[in-house]
Amino acid sequence: MRGSRTFALALVLAVAAFAAGCGSSSNSSSGASGSTSSGSASSTTSSAGGGDAISAAVSAASAEKAAWTAAKSKLPASSPPAAAGRTLVAVSCSIQIEGCRALSQAHVEAAKALGWKTTLLDGRGNAQGWSSAVQAAIQLKPNVIALGAILPTAVGDLLRQAQAQGIRVVCTTCGATSGRDNVDFANGDAQISEPVGRDSADYALSKGGKKTDALVMYYPEFGTSIIRRDAFLNEYRALCPSCKSTVIAVRISEWGTSLPGRIQSLLQQDPGINWIFSPADETAVDSTNAIRASGLTDRVKVVGGNGERQSFQTVASDPSYAAVVATSYFLAGWEAMDNANRIVQGSAAAPLIVQANRLMDQSNVSTVKPGQYWSGDFDFRAAYEKLWRG
Repeated sequence: MRGSRTFALALVLAVAAFAAGCGSSSNSSSGASGSTSSGSASSTTSSAGGGDAISAAVSAASAEKAAWTAAKSKLPASSPPAAAGRTLVAVSCSIQIEGCRALSQAHVEAAKALGWKTTLLDGRGNAQGWSSAVQAAIQLKPNVIALGAILPTAVGDLLRQAQAQGIRVVCTTCGATSGRDNVDFANGDAQISEPVGRDSADYALSKGGKKTDALVMYYPEFGTSIIRRDAFLNEYRALCPSCKSTVIAVRISEWGTSLPGRIQSLLQQDPGINWIFSPADETAVDSTNAIRASGLTDRVKVVGGNGERQSFQTVASDPSYAAVVATSYFLAGWEAMDNANRIVQGSAAAPLIVQANRLMDQSNVSTVKPGQYWSGDFDFRAAYEKLWRG
């Protein structure tokens, strides 16, 4: 079942959802039949699938909590040495959003390890801001522009201009494929996002069994959240056809503002909901606030994605935030810059590595030191630096 969700399908879903516009329903998604426009929700009960497979969810969730290893990631065995005298401009989807910021900080960190000069620009979390930032990046005439969670289709004309000027473009969790949409190298979509959704479904079902009733979120502005949503629903419905799910679109403008109240209303309207899937930590925190305000801490739990620094502390201390699927955005950023280094020297990109993901709850979250990101449980920075020294 895990091999059936291909990157090609995920890419189509991500780009189609962005093109469909704000708050629109996504009927093309294989896992989104219950999705609705922002501000409303509808429950769906799937009738597909086989018999009771909750035991499979229990086994999967246990395996997904194991420590990650370098062998699992399959880093390249060789590389051209670091190219001297190159420059990078990293463009973040939004400096104010921690996941966006971490991705672009990873690009910058890796470029500095290569010995390159770096600049970081803020895309401000919307299409207009992305265009302005990419335009400013082109004016700086760097060797490489690195996009962090920005859909290339939203800035396509500008990326064509960049490539016409000899600027190479790489991106991470951006809803693109290498060699398409004016992008030289892309990584982190299916490799990061599918496990976030799949592992979250495994965890919720391992705890809730056939009585699991999930509220599932996604963000129309971010294609990667749509991949996570679909991966969650595909796994969830395959393992528990009788389990209910309610899917809602959540806009970035709702984060930390109206979303807690909206979730509180949904919990009041549908008292059967006992699990919430949040594609990112910001809306997971909003969910825990709504649960607490509703007096439902003992009944409703949240499982989320990304693994931002605050999420580990919240999982350790707040029983509502039951688990987080941690991703190593810094590993993804370093992989992108490793390939940028290859591309500027005329070499082919390396095969995609296996991105690090780890399911964490109160049983293993203490393995992450307070105030730090999860690194993937191995020193990938030293491994890449060794490659670049030749």
